[in-house]
Amino acid sequence: MLAEIVACLVAWLAYRVIRYISSLAHHRKEALRSGLPVFHSWLHVSDTSYIFTHKLVASTTKWIPQEKLRSWFPWTVLLRVWHAGYEPFKYARSDSIMLTHASGNMLLTCDPGICEQIFDRSNDFKAPADTLFMYNIYGPTLAACEEQDWRRYRKVITPYFNTKTNTAVWEECLNQTEILTSTWTDNLGIINDIKRDVAAKLTIGVFAKVFFGKSIQTEDYEPKFDEVSRRERSFGGAILDVNNSLGIIVMLQAMPPWAKKLLPTSITRLGDVPYYELKRHMILLKDQVAQDLKDRAGSQEGFRTLLESVVSAGQTNTDKDPLSKTPALTEDEVFGNIFFLILAGYDTASTTISFAILLLALHPNYQHLLHEELDATLGQQKCHTVWNLRDDFQPLLTGFLGAVIKETLRLYNAVEWLPKRAMLDTTLTDSNGVPRFVQKGTLCVLDFAAMFRHPKYWPADTTTESDRDTTDDRMPPLQFDPTRWINDGAPTVRPAAYFPFGGGQRMCPGRKFAEILVGGILVRIFSEYTVEFVPSEADAREAHAKGHHGQDWVKEKTRERAARSLYEGIGFNHAIYPSKHAPIRFVKRG
Repeated sequence: MLAEIVACLVAWLAYRVIRYISSLAHHRKEALRSGLPVFHSWLHVSDTSYIFTHKLVASTTKWIPQEKLRSWFPWTVLLRVWHAGYEPFKYARSDSIMLTHASGNMLLTCDPGICEQIFDRSNDFKAPADTLFMYNIYGPTLAACEEQDWRRYRKVITPYFNTKTNTAVWEECLNQTEILTSTWTDNLGIINDIKRDVAAKLTIGVFAKVFFGKSIQTEDYEPKFDEVSRRERSFGGAILDVNNSLGIIVMLQAMPPWAKKLLPTSITRLGDVPYYELKRHMILLKDQVAQDLKDRAGSQEGFRTLLESVVSAGQTNTDKDPLSKTPALTEDEVFGNIFFLILAGYDTASTTISFAILLLALHPNYQHLLHEELDATLGQQKCHTVWNLRDDFQPLLTGFLGAVIKETLRLYNAVEWLPKRAMLDTTLTDSNGVPRFVQKGTLCVLDFAAMFRHPKYWPADTTTESDRDTTDDRMPPLQFDPTRWINDGAPTVRPAAYFPFGGGQRMCPGRKFAEILVGGILVRIFSEYTVEFVPSEADAREAHAKGHHGQDWVKEKTRERAARSLYEGIGFNHAIYPSKHAPIRFVKRG
């Protein structure tokens, strides 16, 4: 009996190996037809194993010397896309690479010409719902759905991104930032997590008020669920918990029930507790809004919030009510899109705000230019309560403030890469005019991290001695140069190699919303404060002990440590974020 079991196992393994080799050979043959450099990859981004283990593997590989990872290029780019930057393409001597795997081919590209064609040909290249399923843990969403569903969701969501909403965002940005900064004193303590302690609180507060009509106090956040008291979490705290636990939540939601039961309760609770706590809040929000809509039935008043539009769509059945112009959503679709709006609305914005603040602290010369622009536009004595979106913010957005936001998105775009799947055998023409064959089913990985740091399109400024190493792609924080976006005082036209909000029909509908959210918070903070990195006590002691080290030496050591943390301390959840950074402090301007 044992011999028969072993024989069956050997036969099964042999079959799997033969099938793997056969599939790999087939895909490699098709990849060679592209005329691009072809490399074998041990990973495929659509594989469940990759999706489950990516965060763990990425965090583990950060202990592997970067030089070792580079020696394994280009497939190891899939482990740490942002950290790799343009180097894998430099290694391959091509802006597009074919990676072959038994599960299929991947076109890894940072060629802006190819990316633009993929965006424009939305029928030929579609978002792969299976690769983006992490967004669907509460139900189908705008981000990870088929084309027909995407059109339904978009009709419900996009009309709310209008002038009225933009004005509300601007006013709430100033209000939320005023509430938070009013708790700051002249001796404000050191901040070790800018996203958690500042940016996330502000963006969640703005988003909850504008989109959900819900007020959140900026101090009403706890970092983790209280396992001892079992006290219910606040809405803001529940959002942070789900974002921090997203990896394990996705894994648990995708597991079959029988497999989940095999896990220790201590493991499943790490994902289930934050998952169901946020679900509880979403149910409460939905029920409250549904009741409000019922109470206002028959009135001529339109939707007050985006949540009302989504919930109303869930109540409307176009089959029963042919006169209804609002597409119906299922209950799962309502919860799914509420969650996606939370995640997309606050997380990417808070990440951008965090990096902008850290980069301005690293480059005090650019921070000084921002202060000058704010003073000239807003006036040092002008109260923020009379600042106007059109007259005050718009000039800033087309000026140096806008340049700071664009440069931050270039170097630290929250979305490292974007997947698109080829729906048919087709040809793409690269930026050199060479046609490249792409087989049906090929997963196209649009590498924004590489494109936005491509030396051909984004040459580094090496005119200053202090930043002489900015040509090294491994130190993107030192490449920060907002002036590249301003030409003789006028805004520069968007370069071809810049897609921070995606492109084509499925471009992010909340672009203007995001610009106002990020810009409004930065305006309010930097109109009143300066931000700086805090020197370490060890450097201060060394400077004092050796005597010949002055304050300039301490500042330079602090800057070196801060720049290194803005490369080595980058974490990844569903997007990049500043996992660890040198401590900072806000100092009130004189």
